[in-house]
Amino acid sequence: MTKIVVMFILVFAALQVGACSRNESETLTNKKGTPAFHGVNDTSAGSSQGFVAIIKGATLADYRTATIGKATDDYRYFTRREWSETRSENGKVYVDFSGWFDGKRVINGLAADGVEVKFVIEPTGEFYVAMVSGLQGNAGAGITRHPLAQIKPVLESIYSNKPITL
Repeated sequence: MTKIVVMFILVFAALQVGACSRNESETLTNKKGTPAFHGVNDTSAGSSQGFVAIIKGATLADYRTATIGKATDDYRYFTRREWSETRSENGKVYVDFSGWFDGKRVINGLAADGVEVKFVIEPTGEFYVAMVSGLQGNAGAGITRHPLAQIKPVLESIYSNKPITL
């Protein structure tokens, strides 16, 4: 019973939201935030994917000017946006955002059709951006992901509505 009460308090008492990379060499703040499980304003997903809605309604520590969902929705270089969530046996939840370009862009010297941002939500409710990858769509072969060494330049481009160029 105590565990349920503690989890209830952790989930519903979170008032401030933030996220970052776990990579100590990353330039984002290395404090993880707790997602606000209440007050999420997501009408586009109809809350059918609960953790997607939570991430879309959250803000990143270094980018408090807009929610993650608003920033990705307003980014003019994405012609298609996709969200998905998966749960692991160890209690972690992975929320993936894929933003697709009209045509190719060169990212880290490779032609990219889009980018993917991977969020991890820990069982404690803390979340962070774990990885950003360049995406290449391969007809008949699926999607190839190329992890990028730097997260912050991609996020800065999205939040400032400028082309992603690395």
